[in-house]
Amino acid sequence: MTLRKKTLLIVIGTLAFLMAAVYFVTQYSMKTSFSSLEESIARENVERAVSALDNDIQTLNATVGDWAGWDDTYRFIEDHNTAYIKANLTSDSSFLVNSLNLILYIDASGRIVYGKGYHLSDKKELPVPESLFKDYLKAGSPLLGHKGVNSSVTGIVLLPEGPMLIASRPIITSDLRGPIRGTLIMGRYLNTGVIERLSNMTQLAIAVYLSDDRHMPQDVSLALSRIEAGNPITVRPLDREAVAGYTLLKDIFGRPGLIIKVVMPRDVFNQWWVGFIYNVAFILAAGLVFGIMMFYLLERLILSRLATLSGDVGIIGEKGDFSARVPVEGNDELSGLALTINSMLEALEHSRSDLKKSEENYRRVFEENMVGIFTSDHEGEILGCNSSFARIMGFQSAEEAKRANAFSLCSEPGESEHILGLLRKNKKLELFELVIVRANGQRADLMTNITGTFDETGTLQKIDGFILDITWKKKAAEDLEKTRARYKELVDSLPVCIYETTLEGLFTLANKMSFSMFGYELEDFENGLRAVDMVAPQDRELVTENIKRVANGEIVGNQEYMALKKDGTIFPVVNHSSPITSDGVPTGIRGILMDITEIKRTQEALRESEEKYRTILESIEDAYFEVDLAGNILFFNRAGFEMTGYSKEELMGANYKLYTLPEDVPRVYSAYNGIYRTGKLAKLFDWVIVRKDGGRRFFEASVSLIIDANGKATGFRGLARDITERKKVEEKLRESEEKYRLVFVNSPLGIMHFDRNGAITACNDKIEVLVEAAQEKLVGVNLLSLPDKKLVSAVNKALSGELSHYEGDYQIGARAKAVPVKADFAPIKIGEKDIIGGVAIVEDITERKLSEKKLRFLSFHDALTGIYNRAYFEQEMRRLEAGRNFTAGIIVCDVDGLKLVNDTLGHEKGDTLLVAAAAVLRNSFRESDVVARIGGDEFAVLLPGSSRVVVEEAFKRAKRSVEKYNLAHSDLPLSMSMGFAANSGKDVRMIDLFKEADNSMYREKLHSRQSARSSIVQALMKALEERDFITEGHAGRLPELMEEMAVTLGLPERRLADLRLLAKFHDIGKVGIPDRILFKKGPLTSEEWLEMQRHSEIGHRIALSAPELAPVAEWILKHHEHWDGSGYPLGIKGEEIPLACRILAIADAYDAMTSNRPYRQAVSHDEAIAELKRCSGTKFDPKLLWVFIEVLEVLARSR
Repeated sequence: MTLRKKTLLIVIGTLAFLMAAVYFVTQYSMKTSFSSLEESIARENVERAVSALDNDIQTLNATVGDWAGWDDTYRFIEDHNTAYIKANLTSDSSFLVNSLNLILYIDASGRIVYGKGYHLSDKKELPVPESLFKDYLKAGSPLLGHKGVNSSVTGIVLLPEGPMLIASRPIITSDLRGPIRGTLIMGRYLNTGVIERLSNMTQLAIAVYLSDDRHMPQDVSLALSRIEAGNPITVRPLDREAVAGYTLLKDIFGRPGLIIKVVMPRDVFNQWWVGFIYNVAFILAAGLVFGIMMFYLLERLILSRLATLSGDVGIIGEKGDFSARVPVEGNDELSGLALTINSMLEALEHSRSDLKKSEENYRRVFEENMVGIFTSDHEGEILGCNSSFARIMGFQSAEEAKRANAFSLCSEPGESEHILGLLRKNKKLELFELVIVRANGQRADLMTNITGTFDETGTLQKIDGFILDITWKKKAAEDLEKTRARYKELVDSLPVCIYETTLEGLFTLANKMSFSMFGYELEDFENGLRAVDMVAPQDRELVTENIKRVANGEIVGNQEYMALKKDGTIFPVVNHSSPITSDGVPTGIRGILMDITEIKRTQEALRESEEKYRTILESIEDAYFEVDLAGNILFFNRAGFEMTGYSKEELMGANYKLYTLPEDVPRVYSAYNGIYRTGKLAKLFDWVIVRKDGGRRFFEASVSLIIDANGKATGFRGLARDITERKKVEEKLRESEEKYRLVFVNSPLGIMHFDRNGAITACNDKIEVLVEAAQEKLVGVNLLSLPDKKLVSAVNKALSGELSHYEGDYQIGARAKAVPVKADFAPIKIGEKDIIGGVAIVEDITERKLSEKKLRFLSFHDALTGIYNRAYFEQEMRRLEAGRNFTAGIIVCDVDGLKLVNDTLGHEKGDTLLVAAAAVLRNSFRESDVVARIGGDEFAVLLPGSSRVVVEEAFKRAKRSVEKYNLAHSDLPLSMSMGFAANSGKDVRMIDLFKEADNSMYREKLHSRQSARSSIVQALMKALEERDFITEGHAGRLPELMEEMAVTLGLPERRLADLRLLAKFHDIGKVGIPDRILFKKGPLTSEEWLEMQRHSEIGHRIALSAPELAPVAEWILKHHEHWDGSGYPLGIKGEEIPLACRILAIADAYDAMTSNRPYRQAVSHDEAIAELKRCSGTKFDPKLLWVFIEVLEVLARSR
């Protein structure tokens, strides 16, 4: 073997070893990390599924609690009155609204008072399952053993009809007192509909199996074995595309009940696999380049010069001209070798004695040759050999080999006789292969050339030969066959059909998918199955034409047609085929075919979705439009064409100037330009549109940027509303101001205006009469300088923006007796905050004061709201009842969601809500009506002398007042459940009338509780969005960082929506933190820090109350936990912390450090990264931190 070949083999071998080492290290380190991450995500999804099911059970438990803790139920379980059943249980609404399949009323002795089953889909009554009584309602059952009024039992029961979610509560009074009279049980089947709803809510693929199901899937059975062995949550891959998590839920007796299975795509594993393939490709490419460069340098600097030197010496040797000299180039080892050769030639020239040295050199070449050379006698006894022969034959030296017989090493008996027979017959053997057992016991494959020497009689005398070790060659052939088998296995594992046919379309090769996809067996292909036999009749002509095109050397790609299975089923496929060529001539066809049934279904669903949203746009009354950056119209919905009067053909492509007043064009352009520069949504007011018919209409529009997939602005979109009618209303408002002036002049009450300094600026004639002074003397008098401090305080309140009231005895003019007056003060504002003065309405209240004086000693008023209290209300009830044939009505009200407000925003906000409720009620009823606060969140109104019609109208008026209040106070809306009753002259006790109204209110509360809580949560979410200015867009930047991390980690798309929700609302609990702490400029005290930490638990309670935030409620609770367990509120650590919370912790900390805060300035990017690394392993997940740093680098390069 030449030195060049040796060098090449050494370079190749070294690179192969290095690449193999890098390959194995990369594979096992990365695979372990990604597998751990995949298992963590799967466990977290199982916990989310179980949490969602638990939330469903707790919702059922809350419903049972509402019905069980009710005076009507308490009476029913005792007296079994049919009125209760008729009012609450006869209709289907109770079952449908609360999604119930079962209601059971059981008295204290265990007897069934009432029971009813219901089929929600068929909307019909069903019998109560017998197995429920037999297995779960026996004596001692936990469902019946309630020890206290707050007791509840929830869980799962396994019935023949299917698993059921069940909740049991003791039957007690409305004020949650005993004694306990029985048990109320409600149930809901855990059927396919419930599972699908849980799957949609959590965005997970959830399946449920009975733990004793003998026909459960094998993977579920294996998972159950692992769970029973002590693994509460088990995760195992299903295949290359999916992984599943399993857990076991027990029934109410603690027995194995249901197995929850959650399936998720193996996005993380596939992400690792793609990265692994790219790594291997990169290593191979780098190794190839390095090897070529290394060999090139060796060839250029050493081997080529060595070959030249060798050639020159060879020429000298052939000619025998020892006077010749080899050329000497450079100044290195090879030039030194050339000098040495020249010296040798010089020595040969002077003395023939060097011939002996030449012979020794020849023998050295003989000995060092890699080919084994030997001579033996006719029986195989070694007469002479070189060291390569000894090495190949397994001897320690040539001397040891000479003492051996070559034929004794043959591996098979009779092999030596066979070789000698061939040699005698052919005189020599060339390239003869044989297998020997070396002297050291190892087997080896040899190739040999043997020549025999025969005497004149033809008798073999001597054997000369060469042997070459070809063991490596044989092994390479075996490895090649194994590689071919692996590639066949790979082709068979692909999810597409790979095939080869003749030019006529007869199959010659097909992978396994080809059989499974079409339902054929191998015999069908071997029996001459044609490609067109697997094509639907309507597309066979097309496929036949494609076969001809490929046979002519053309590549036919992405050809769709309908394929035909063996059983006659037709399905869509896409095919790519190309010719198999030999010396440029097509000899066959090779192709790839894929089933596109699911793709077709997805395309159809997308088309239907687009059509649905197009229908919505065309049905709204506001104009929706899209324009490019130059203002040219790209899209208008139906309302847009109707508002402008132009047709679609006239508007599409036209510029907005077509329908804009020329004088408004600069203003409109400026508004659009501002939107383009800031990227923020903006509103355009008083935009005058000129219709095609010349008419003018006033519009207001909301406009935002259109951003393409690359983040580039491409145009604008917006909604426009015709406000022409509103403009007309504003004109009428101006007219009403004139009417107000007339009221001011002619009012029977005294009215006066004062400026922001308290000086009177105007008053009507009634004021002059009251104070006995001319208007000229009153104008300019400063009310703040008057001696009456109460009056001055009322004026100051009005000037600070509050409504205020003044009552007092005022000495008017020269009178000897003071006259009581009442004055109501209110601020005069321009806009929401600019107070320019105030107005006062003054009245002589002498008569009213005389009446109030008699009642003042009672002090029957609520301290918080200022309205009557319960004692006064009950006194008025008794007073009315004492009269004859009294008519009266009662309205009972309850403030919804007060506990949620108190728990999240604090009792101060809750008190504000109660004061607002009292004000709304007080302003909704007559002065003669008694409005009272009778409990913590309960109000009642007594309407003396009112018929049922009057009471019902007052009830509706109160409802409208609540709606009006909410329009003006969307930051904290007021929700009140109300009920009323009226006696209409009948002999009814007031206490019974009150209970009737209270029951009516309670029924409304049962049906509206969730919507009320949702409206409060929506207000809290809006408050959080408005507070985002504090952190200069914190909730806008954070989703981008988290989403990039999720994509890098290979998380599925459906998880991204939950991560964006978490990024936006993880700090929603801060709406319950006082502003003095939230906006404090400086470090927080220890007490303030403890208060601040409450926002995680507050946010958790808020999220649980809002269906749209429920999927991330657990993440909101745990988003301040630390990797080492030092976080709050639970102190969990490591992978106990949800992955989403670990991602948020890193992204939130980085954004907080690089943004200005009230208590410090932002730090640089490098400083923030250094701080993150410092906290790696304590606050943050070390692996995720490096992923985050990589994401930041990618984002920096893209910008």
